[in-house]
Amino acid sequence: MNQCNAAGAVQYSVGGKTTELKGPKSVLNLDWIVQGKIGYFNLDPTSTFELASDSSLFSANINHGVNPTDKTYAYIVKPGVQSTGDASKYFKSIPVSVLSNTNSIQAVRHKNLNITEILFYQSGVLKISNGKTISVDAPCALLWKESTGVITVANPNCESSNPKEIHVTVSENGKTSILSFEMPVGVYSGSSVTKKLNK
Repeated sequence: MNQCNAAGAVQYSVGGKTTELKGPKSVLNLDWIVQGKIGYFNLDPTSTFELASDSSLFSANINHGVNPTDKTYAYIVKPGVQSTGDASKYFKSIPVSVLSNTNSIQAVRHKNLNITEILFYQSGVLKISNGKTISVDAPCALLWKESTGVITVANPNCESSNPKEIHVTVSENGKTSILSFEMPVGVYSGSSVTKKLNK
């Protein structure tokens, strides 16, 4: 997660109980860590965290175990956390949720901003909520601003594969819309393309 210069005490929380780190420690069921006004918020309760801090160095790692298979982890890094009280308050109402964390789709959604960010490693369908789905016919990185209907698509595999078009299908409120994104090529390959859904 991070290794940096130490900046004061390291506080962490498990099950709502805050503790100051004293020496290296393995922590299960972690809620959050605060160090140097930066908060690290755990989104995957199955993760084991390895924490250490001395007068000069702070480190926070996730222990994936020996030869892990189909293991997951997810966390938020939030600058500007002024106190453990701020951390506890934020943890109780984290606005970001993990929609998918698999080999084929990784996706998160910010419920306050109504923004969904998705990495499609192959063509596929993501179910979001309230009957909303979004699908693509090729691997891509996608950002959907749901309130405005604006969708931005990029091809992160542009060095090895350049589809001429990527088609995005959105189903919401009983309506299905299909957008066709003409993908940049040459020196512009990998650039993002933005379109808006017809509401």
